[in-house]
Amino acid sequence: MDFNSQTKEITFISKFNVNNKSLYVQVFWKEDITDLFHMQLYYEDESWTGKYTIESATKRLQRLEETTHEYYSNIKECLNGNNKDFAHDFIINSDDINSANFTWKKRFEGALKTHGVVSLKRDEVAASKDVLIDFLLEQNKKLISDIDAANKTNNKLKDDLEECAHKLEHVIQNKAHVETTLYAQFVKVLNTKKERIRELKEHLKKYEPQ
Repeated sequence: MDFNSQTKEITFISKFNVNNKSLYVQVFWKEDITDLFHMQLYYEDESWTGKYTIESATKRLQRLEETTHEYYSNIKECLNGNNKDFAHDFIINSDDINSANFTWKKRFEGALKTHGVVSLKRDEVAASKDVLIDFLLEQNKKLISDIDAANKTNNKLKDDLEECAHKLEHVIQNKAHVETTLYAQFVKVLNTKKERIRELKEHLKKYEPQ
């Protein structure tokens, strides 16, 4: 997925191993005036929902040596599982079993430092993981469609390239023919001039003193 696209709203799914158990997160990247992203987390048979606000991101950023652009890009890579410099954790609060924290930490000079925390609430009705499957199937359909469109474009470009190659070959052949014709005409004119000069020299010899 292209995180450098101009569209800020994107959705992606990742799988993490936490405490030797798999959890899945679906991230709805917003980057609007209030929220950086929303998250739905699937752990065992339960689902959890939360969001990471711009305010929370700004406060966290004050503790890190990163620009806003670097911070947002690192979060995307972290949540997409594309950066091995991050570790993830999911902890249900002991004093409130209906709330939890999803934390990601980044390695700084060999030590792990908290890079962000999302507060989550347990969904009263657990969302089915079928939602993730449906999303991935829809994404797969879109990718197939994009690949098909790209193949058609590539085939069109290939045909255009072959047509241009034929036209170029024709131009080269015409150029060679023109050059050959011009050279032949030049040689003909040159020989005519030489013959004329020879005739003039022969004519001038008649007037030379004996």
